[in-house]
Amino acid sequence: MFPLEFSSIKGLKWASPQYLYELSAQNGRFIPLKDSFTFEEVARMNTTEYFQAIFFQSSSRTIIFLLIICLTIFNLLIGFYKKNYFIKSLIFCCIVKLLIILIFSNQFRFLLDVLIIDLLIIFKLVNLKIFNKYSELLSLIFVYITSFILIFSIFKGDYFKNIKSFSYIRSINFDQILIPGNYKENELNINNLKISKTKLEKFLQYQIYLQQIDSTDVKKGFYFEKMDRKKREKILNILKEEQKKQVK
Repeated sequence: MFPLEFSSIKGLKWASPQYLYELSAQNGRFIPLKDSFTFEEVARMNTTEYFQAIFFQSSSRTIIFLLIICLTIFNLLIGFYKKNYFIKSLIFCCIVKLLIILIFSNQFRFLLDVLIIDLLIIFKLVNLKIFNKYSELLSLIFVYITSFILIFSIFKGDYFKNIKSFSYIRSINFDQILIPGNYKENELNINNLKISKTKLEKFLQYQIYLQQIDSTDVKKGFYFEKMDRKKREKILNILKEEQKKQVK
């Protein structure tokens, strides 16, 4: 049950190494604040400072996150007086997931299903006749609207820069209905591993160094270790050279 460390059975050859769980925890803590703080700044925050940053940063993420929390609390208060145990069960599940996300990684994308359930519960609690009559049609419309937002870049401006669409990958072509589009960054050679510039920057950020166990057989997997000064300088030089090529 990666990335939950307690679910890992030690001693199995396919078990994820300890450092990978630590890295995942650091990454999950950093991602919700990556538009406002550096990785080092988030690492230095205590629990109080961290949640203050989560709930009070100027970001569309914060608005969506607070909306989900408010709707869940609203449903809890209203649903408590209802005798519909199915709705109470749904509200309980939403609260459990909300608490889990608050503990492990405060990313609103993990709570979008909770947002949908919260809205459906509200529609049901207020007993909207139009919802009861056209629920299937409304659900279909919402699915297409969401898909359209994900595929095409609708949100503009700095405030919505953290809501990303898939339109940056490549242009949408009709033949992709049958033949998937291919998106691939230019890869750089790091000893026996080919890797993208984006991944190299992540190496620097998280201070790890990744290599293949056997350069002739990728199925044998990878190993990684904490980055020392020499390896950091090597990657920095590679990135600088790549940047010079792009300028030319």
